[in-house]
Amino acid sequence: MTVQEALAILKPKTNNEEGLKKAYRDASLEHHPDQGGDEEMQKLINQAHKTLDNLDHWWTPAQARQAVKAVSLTDKLAELYSKLKTLEGIKLEVIGTWFWVSGTTKKYSDLLKNMGLKFSKNKTAWYFHEGSYQKKNGKSFSFNDIRAKFGTQNLETEPALAIT
Repeated sequence: MTVQEALAILKPKTNNEEGLKKAYRDASLEHHPDQGGDEEMQKLINQAHKTLDNLDHWWTPAQARQAVKAVSLTDKLAELYSKLKTLEGIKLEVIGTWFWVSGTTKKYSDLLKNMGLKFSKNKTAWYFHEGSYQKKNGKSFSFNDIRAKFGTQNLETEPALAIT
């Protein structure tokens, strides 16, 4: 379930954690099977609450999240991009300030390691991040959660030049 779908189901009146709790409570009281409501709707309400509750800043307007798309690449990310954009079968993506490489990467694993990228088993993708980063909680987020929170920019790849 996307953030937008979850917001459409719960319709919180205020854009904060208390607003989410109140919207969940109100929707549950209205649709709970014990109150004569629909069981399927209650499942959707629960899923919507779980989706929003797992994100730190779900209340950030979509326009602000999408503005991250316009971020220019740092020199290091531009260098990585220029070296990787001609590799066959890969997908290059910037999510927030992280550079991700996915697709058919197994044959390029030595190259990616030597370039300073690390492999994420959970995401089955290679990543690079400048500076230090320390995870603040034990939560695990899917690519879709991360994309919704920070915005994403897919980078175009180019076919390798054939030697004639």
